[in-house]
Amino acid sequence: MLRKIVLLFFMISLSVAVNAYDIVIDGIYYILDSDSQTASVTLKEHKNGTYKSDYAGDVSIPESVVHQGVNYRVTAIGSHAFHGCQGLTAISVPTSVRMIGHFAFVRCSNLKSVMLSEGLDTIRSGAFAQCEALESIVIPNTVTAVHDHAFAGCVDLVSATMGKGVTSIMNSVLTGCSSLTDIVLLGEITEIGGMAFYCCTSLNAFNIPESVEYVDYSAFEGCSGLLCITIPRNIMQIGHNAFRLCYNIKDVYCYSPTVPLSSADIFGAYSDITCLDSATLYVPQDAIPQYISYSPWAYFFSVKPIEGQETGIELVQSDFGASSCFSPNGQRLPHPQKGINIINGKKVVVKCLPEGTPFVTLDGVERKLNSRNLMICNAEEPMCIAGVF
Repeated sequence: MLRKIVLLFFMISLSVAVNAYDIVIDGIYYILDSDSQTASVTLKEHKNGTYKSDYAGDVSIPESVVHQGVNYRVTAIGSHAFHGCQGLTAISVPTSVRMIGHFAFVRCSNLKSVMLSEGLDTIRSGAFAQCEALESIVIPNTVTAVHDHAFAGCVDLVSATMGKGVTSIMNSVLTGCSSLTDIVLLGEITEIGGMAFYCCTSLNAFNIPESVEYVDYSAFEGCSGLLCITIPRNIMQIGHNAFRLCYNIKDVYCYSPTVPLSSADIFGAYSDITCLDSATLYVPQDAIPQYISYSPWAYFFSVKPIEGQETGIELVQSDFGASSCFSPNGQRLPHPQKGINIINGKKVVVKCLPEGTPFVTLDGVERKLNSRNLMICNAEEPMCIAGVF
């Protein structure tokens, strides 16, 4: 699925027109602008949707070039300039370059080293997509925009640092970076875009920056190695499937004093979220009653206060017989409510199970549940149908 998405994105890009070069100096092709006396690095040939250049080895782009006695400052790397250069192993970009164009280095599969300089402002869509050998990237503080798919499919990328100027992680920026383990976000990030970290399967923890207000659809979908996620106090909205297929999630820390605006599927459809049966949600103590009243937060088996503050969840003991039931706040209930309950001093969860789940009823017969049956469950298995206890 991921490969189809990326390939479709690249096929659409083939309709982009790329100008022919004006000059070649020391093996680098340039387009010149005589009015501004600036130069852009470009490709050798574009014909019938095919991009050709012969860049190879370690390439260092100069800050300026001279042509016919005129000095031209190199300010851009044009779209598709190094497209598919299999022999390219390293690139050094000078301080004069302000922009790296669309798909500038796409499919440079042996590119291992990228040195970007302060002065760079914009990295366009797909600029380094499918650079499969690239192991790390540091985005300078002067960069204000890293566009969608910029590093999509960089499967060997282990670490990525976004400089102070980046305030939004755009859609699919690091999609499919399956080796990514370290992410440093230095700027005041306010939004994490759709599929930004889709299928980054080596991530095991992620602290969403305090400044983030919005996490878009599928932002962390398929991050199957993710064990812990921290959601900041300022979060306002979480998009559909933001954490879908994060099968190994164990701890979620949400510092928001109010339940963030979201649909019930931020951890996926009900059939996807069995992992929450053994996961712990940590929220501000006063907010616990709110969180356990809303899906999908109510599906966590354990809800605890942040920073070890005590609640009645673990302390309630029953003196009212075998079927006594309490809320997490210690209030006695006439019958179990959907979400977390305390029965006989033990935590149980009232929820629906997937269609067809087998369950042996009190008459000893194994039956298949439907998705509307409300069940009382412990950490390992369903105990009984709600209302029969």
